[in-house]
Amino acid sequence: MHRHTIRSSKTWASALAALTLSMASLGVQAQGFAGIGVGQSRADIDCTGTLTCDRNDTAWKLYGGYMFHPNFGGQAEVYRQGRAKFSAALGDGSVATGEFKGEGIGLYGLAMARDGIWSVFGKAGVLSSRITGSARVQDISASRRETHTHFGWGAGLGVDWTKNLGARLEYERLRGRLLGESVDVDQVTAGLVARF
Repeated sequence: MHRHTIRSSKTWASALAALTLSMASLGVQAQGFAGIGVGQSRADIDCTGTLTCDRNDTAWKLYGGYMFHPNFGGQAEVYRQGRAKFSAALGDGSVATGEFKGEGIGLYGLAMARDGIWSVFGKAGVLSSRITGSARVQDISASRRETHTHFGWGAGLGVDWTKNLGARLEYERLRGRLLGESVDVDQVTAGLVARF
């Protein structure tokens, strides 16, 4: 068993080395990257009949990934969508207030096209999104939190200032779900990306 494990490890190492050399011979440059983005989110919630309704908030994300090929790679990210807030009048004259906030992680396949220092990219994958909703009427409050898996996608524009440092502007469509209702969130972020 021990010999088999050693032989298997050597086989995998040899295969990995051969793959790396073959990619290099074809001019394929694998590269890791990591970045941060800050911007604004907008939740697609119905504001009909509310006294106040604020669907926009500050959003941010941290992400990292690996380009296995100059045009194809993978990316993982952690994001926070901020909060959407509202208030509504009840029949007894009291006012109810509530808010939703979203966060999650995403795993994407990434496709990119380059032209000099500029690049455009698209991504698609799965999200594990967590939505927390809370409501308050006078001294009574309640909250609920749910986590669900959804499809997510995005697209953006990049610029490379140097070989290892650049910037991204990105649009994403994210989704959450609470109490049986799906909520789409549009998110636009801008930030820095480092390559290594």
